[in-house]
Amino acid sequence: MAPQTFTYLGSPAQGSTTPTPVASAPAPCVVPKLRGKELKAARKRIKAADCKLGKVTRKGTVGRGAKVVKQTPKAGTVRAAGSKVDVVLGAA
Repeated sequence: MAPQTFTYLGSPAQGSTTPTPVASAPAPCVVPKLRGKELKAARKRIKAADCKLGKVTRKGTVGRGAKVVKQTPKAGTVRAAGSKVDVVLGAA
């Protein structure tokens, strides 16, 4: 009779578990520089920075092409994720 080859597959050790992914904290909102940007571009930058657009105020009689002339809080400020950034639009 020819020799036989066996492979043994053991069971996992008692108490071992499959690693569960840990939910990480959301990235903070780092307020981007918005001055000189049109509202559409400002929205994109705010979203990319994990912030939300807050109050939008128009200064004077501005129409299409209005740009951000003021923002609160200032660029570079670190806030909790989802914090609101208020902007004031003015003439270009």
